[in-house]
Amino acid sequence: MIDKGEKQERQMKPPSARKVGIFGAGQLAQMLAKAALQLDLEPVILAQHSSQPAMTVSNIQSEIGSYADTAVLKRFIKQVQFIAWEQELPDTRPFERTLKQLALDPTVALPVVFPSLASLEICFDKLKQKGKLASEGIPTVEWKAWEPDQTSLFSWLEMVRSQFQDGIVLKWSKGGYDGLGNFFVPKDDQHFTAKLAEIEVFCKSAVSKGARIFAERTIQFDAEVAVISTRKQNGGSIQYPVVKTVQRNGVCSEVYGPATKFGVAESLANAAQSIAKRIGRKFDIVGTYAVEFFCAPNGDLWVNEIAPRVHNSGHFSLDASVTSQFENHWRALLDQDLGATDSAKIFGMINILGQKTCELPQNLRFEWDTNKVFTHWYHKLQSRPGRKLGHINMVADSVSELELMMDSVTKQLGQWHENSDFVSK
Repeated sequence: MIDKGEKQERQMKPPSARKVGIFGAGQLAQMLAKAALQLDLEPVILAQHSSQPAMTVSNIQSEIGSYADTAVLKRFIKQVQFIAWEQELPDTRPFERTLKQLALDPTVALPVVFPSLASLEICFDKLKQKGKLASEGIPTVEWKAWEPDQTSLFSWLEMVRSQFQDGIVLKWSKGGYDGLGNFFVPKDDQHFTAKLAEIEVFCKSAVSKGARIFAERTIQFDAEVAVISTRKQNGGSIQYPVVKTVQRNGVCSEVYGPATKFGVAESLANAAQSIAKRIGRKFDIVGTYAVEFFCAPNGDLWVNEIAPRVHNSGHFSLDASVTSQFENHWRALLDQDLGATDSAKIFGMINILGQKTCELPQNLRFEWDTNKVFTHWYHKLQSRPGRKLGHINMVADSVSELELMMDSVTKQLGQWHENSDFVSK
């Protein structure tokens, strides 16, 4: 178990500026802001409304308004010297245009933006991601994009269904998360025909969001794993232990680590880390980022997605690692020494997911009978099915101990969802 009281001394070199911006105000921004404050930085949050999770952090500054509002963007950009991204934006053009306008003003010192807009343009678009991966010879699942000006939706679907006879999943190129933006197409003709109206609505929704549609071949895989890496401007990088992830209804439910303790071969974990490091270099990502993989039965690895930011699969690092992914993100952006990623012998994470749509009481907490379980609430005001409300980290000395803790936590979460016995106001 990692003793937080025995963390290595990692003094920050005094940066030339300490005001750092966070583009977005969800739970990732909340944890980034807390890490920034611990490093004696001054976070400024760009939020769309005042009730978002990051706005609950004390001692922060903020700008509130639309991400496409030039006036809001200008006020935000002028305040900070570095900008971190909390989320994948479907459209970075308003931000880019605002930067170009401000560049014409000699009185404004533009902030450093990492990852760069060029990197984000690729990473924020799954189709561009897959094209870049293919051009670099990095394995990813086969896909075909729909070109509406060349073929009708129905004709295209018939073509990809015949080409990918194992089945297909339709995806939005932008704007999808936690299962949103994925549609599993039935293999048999009868069920496929019955779903055509839903498929059409799904595709029209993508168009309304400025996204494209592509089909991926359905694959058989033994496990899903993820690698969290942090890369500096000079190319130096560190990596956290490879973790095994469990998805339910398209949403990450649980994380187990290190993956090699949970049935993933060491050679495969090493290959995943090697590919993730290569992706950081080829995509020129600066900061913390995640690469998600499918593990094939024959030992092959396919890259599923790249997230050019701190990531849900790395939340374990808040309690199980010497340095969290959030702290290392700031260290990379400010070109400071990266912290060690040594982690607990065994660790796990469970996402607290909403079960129904309802208002949430505030000051939620659980009482655990061990000091190896850590609850992190995001202070969201409303629950809805599949929404991430918080997460619970666990550290253990053995796989069996972790499994017992995971079972206990899962049971208590189930009881909490059924009634409010575990809610303390």
